[in-house]
Amino acid sequence: MKQAPLIVLLSIALLACTDDPIDDPGVTIKPEELTIGSWKFTGYMRDYYQDGVFDEDLYPGWEACYKDNLYTFQLNDSMIRDEGPFRCIGEIQIQASAWSFSDNQSRLQWLQFGLSNHHIEELSPTTMRLKSEVTYGLFSKMDVELTFSK
Repeated sequence: MKQAPLIVLLSIALLACTDDPIDDPGVTIKPEELTIGSWKFTGYMRDYYQDGVFDEDLYPGWEACYKDNLYTFQLNDSMIRDEGPFRCIGEIQIQASAWSFSDNQSRLQWLQFGLSNHHIEELSPTTMRLKSEVTYGLFSKMDVELTFSK
């Protein structure tokens, strides 16, 4: 059961759609807000009806070995994930992957979770919120919001 949150997250990431328009093309993202310091995963919400109201908060049920991971984005478009002190069974302590901005820096493509392409809802020195539209089942779609904090 320890792998269930990872399987859910990977499934959602692999099914993510990227055809929604840029919500606010005037938002300016500063790469240093992403690349200074390390991020910790602190929230995972689902909006099944895509009405802006989140229906389910999955984060409280996740095991400590997922909650203590640190993500460090580097200026060379690489990202380092450190499993932290509570390492999940079978997980490698340190893993590297790639990241990049797209759509005038309104989206973050982060290869850690498959070919994810998340809309950046918020990126400040202390908080990063990423939103994706994903398909589940055969034809249903929902919005997912991932939150990271420093």
